[in-house]
Amino acid sequence: PTKAFVLSVIGNAVPVIPLLFLLDPVTKYLRSIPVMNKYQGRQKNTPLV
Repeated sequence: PTKAFVLSVIGNAVPVIPLLFLLDPVTKYLRSIPVMNKYQGRQKNTPLV
């Protein structure tokens, strides 16, 4: 049971590391698209309309 627990924790942590590294570039790319900029959050204190 201990080996299975350790392997499951490692297996669940491994995909998180690349996602954290890719999050910023993907967000910057999506903000460069005018349509997606609306859904990526507000740059300034403006309404989402």
